[in-house]
Amino acid sequence: MPLYSVGKVIKEARERLRCLDKKKYSQENLCDGICSVPTLSKIECGLQNPSKKVMEALLQRLGLPIGIYNISATDKELVLYCHKQVKDLFGYDFSAYLTALM
Repeated sequence: MPLYSVGKVIKEARERLRCLDKKKYSQENLCDGICSVPTLSKIECGLQNPSKKVMEALLQRLGLPIGIYNISATDKELVLYCHKQVKDLFGYDFSAYLTALM
């Protein structure tokens, strides 16, 4: 079961932004003054968890909101979390469909 981590979010965001500006969103430029390139590489690969300070600095440089990405969850956990949010916000309960998703 795949895990979703801040490293995966950082890597995917950086790679998408590289389409707009290859140099600005290289690993070297993203981590400049924040951490080393090998550290960023390990974070993106899920081999190392960033400190809160490093995580916030990288997300800020990518223009991403900070609070939502401080998670590691399985697919099932994310589905259950999203279900709860939809139910709480909109009153829609799709419990009947959850068994098909899991």
